[in-house]
Amino acid sequence: MLDALQAKTVKNRKIAVKRMKGPVDVGACHVLFISPTEEGRLDDILQALKGHATLVAGDMERFARRGGMIGFIMERNKVGFEINENSAKRAGLQISSQLLKLARTVY
Repeated sequence: MLDALQAKTVKNRKIAVKRMKGPVDVGACHVLFISPTEEGRLDDILQALKGHATLVAGDMERFARRGGMIGFIMERNKVGFEINENSAKRAGLQISSQLLKLARTVY
């Protein structure tokens, strides 16, 4: 699904979707989606991102509570999300008030 973004642009900037091989590679990206297959390495990945202004999203259980910024959740067959505002602030990112209002839970 993320590969569909490969040919898109946002404000005249091309989106590049890359698959990272390990936590060392993640510091160079602006948005990082961590798949559930990486749950065992989540703490290492989040540690590698300290000091980087990277928006971190994922869809594993308790993702936002564990330090991710945006955690996608299924609720009554609909996709919702939780936000860890403190994690975003530590990375130097600000989540818009409109997005915070839409979140199921804000930590």
